[in-house]
Amino acid sequence: MASSKSFSIQCASTDRWSLSFRLLYLGRGLPSKVSIFMWRLLRRLLPFPDTLQRFGFSMPSVCPFCRRDSASLDHCLLSCASVQDVWIYFADIFALSRAVASSIRSQCHSWWLLAPARSATMFYAQLLPCLILWFLWKAYNVCLHEGTAFSPAGSIHMIKREAFLISLSHPIKKSGGNGDFLVSAGLVTGFAAPLQRTTIWVKWLHPPEGRLKLNTDAIFSDAGAAGGACVRGSRGQLIVGLCFRFEASSAMEAETLSLQLAVQWCAAFAMAPFAVEVDSLSLANLISAHDTRIPWRIEPAVSYVRSTLSLWGSSIRHIYREANHVADALATAGLGFNTSKIFILYTHCLLRLSWPYFLM
Repeated sequence: MASSKSFSIQCASTDRWSLSFRLLYLGRGLPSKVSIFMWRLLRRLLPFPDTLQRFGFSMPSVCPFCRRDSASLDHCLLSCASVQDVWIYFADIFALSRAVASSIRSQCHSWWLLAPARSATMFYAQLLPCLILWFLWKAYNVCLHEGTAFSPAGSIHMIKREAFLISLSHPIKKSGGNGDFLVSAGLVTGFAAPLQRTTIWVKWLHPPEGRLKLNTDAIFSDAGAAGGACVRGSRGQLIVGLCFRFEASSAMEAETLSLQLAVQWCAAFAMAPFAVEVDSLSLANLISAHDTRIPWRIEPAVSYVRSTLSLWGSSIRHIYREANHVADALATAGLGFNTSKIFILYTHCLLRLSWPYFLM
């Protein structure tokens, strides 16, 4: 808590109980209400009789669970014989000791330090003590204010149900075979499927013999907007490189204007490309799908490109940026010009671009 009375995660994480606050505020899956409750609990700010006594309030203090001992924070949420049934049930699932800890903080730490990092067991070993304390706190208030009897089995059921629902909203990956007992105990619905990684070889593909291919790209930044395009032959040789300067209000508009200007230049010099490639998937889909609604700012440009490509019998497709390096580099270089530029020789381009762009 800063002098300005503002609170942040950074303030909490620098507290002397750094392990507790790191788990409560940065842990994945813990509901916000439970996180705030645990902060108040570990700071002993919950309205139990022993806590209120520090502020000068004295009141009857009988545990609403066992109705024998005094109601204190540690007794009602940890050491009460009725409450111990709940702790022991979940401790047996995780093969933890049944011995009663000296305090709630020690009890939580014995759970939080139970399992190796980045495992399913660790995730639930950190989550469950928070849920247990949260539902015991709710049961304490129900018994205190409504006069009902405490049911350990009912609390266990609600804790398991909450853990099950969290497993649905935050699927976790199983590390080895150490998480199977969580499923059999009814705490987890299942585990997230392992991430499948696929390697894709990306390269610029040559057009058929005697045909041309047009690649375009654009850049949109605080420095302005610019476009780049290149026409290459069947052996990968550069026919022409183009740089455009224009005004645009979005990256999508910049990509569209760059494509329109490149197509207009090709039409003016009778260079009908066999194929057109862009690294904007949205633009490629917009040009290809004639039943798609076009944003009004780029409608004239999209309509022109559609009609021109249809007249040429050319196709447009999306490619990855790694296969569009030449157009991308020309667009970047275009930001350094005040007007549009045309490159018709490799040597002209090499003054602005590096060799590797032309070796792809």
